[in-house]
Amino acid sequence: MTGETSPVAVSVRSFLGNLPELLAAMMLDPRVLVAIADYEDHRYVQFWVEGNFIVAEVISNVNVVEGDALTKEQEAQLIAAGWSIPDPKAGRPNWHRQEWGLTAVVTLAKAAADASTRILRQGSTPDLQKVMLKTFPVQKRRVKRRHGEKAASNTQDAIDAKFENLIQGWS
Repeated sequence: MTGETSPVAVSVRSFLGNLPELLAAMMLDPRVLVAIADYEDHRYVQFWVEGNFIVAEVISNVNVVEGDALTKEQEAQLIAAGWSIPDPKAGRPNWHRQEWGLTAVVTLAKAAADASTRILRQGSTPDLQKVMLKTFPVQKRRVKRRHGEKAASNTQDAIDAKFENLIQGWS
């Protein structure tokens, strides 16, 4: 875990290339975890993982004070790519996708990579562009576990060490 106030700078290519591994590691942790990737232009993608449930989000114009974070064309691209429209009244102020199970790792990692590179245009020179990545636990909310699923059995120290090694290798 980097902590909420201690992001790590990594290249966009490294972040997106390692995203499936990061999401899989987050699924093994018994805590509810958040990963936020802030791009240099202040747009972001973020993830909420609780057990086998993952929510991926992309910035929207809802919480932007001045100007817009996304153009109408980018919003249309997000819709075409399967992202759900922000709904602030329902507590969903960002573009979002959510999935259950291990296939969510690949599906949402690919969707986030597409949104980051093609739609948010963070991929023109991915080795040169940086992303500030932070990962941290949050208070658990109630998500019903699917029948037959078991909780992870790793110790918290072992899980934290895996995250630290994973993120340090991303530079």
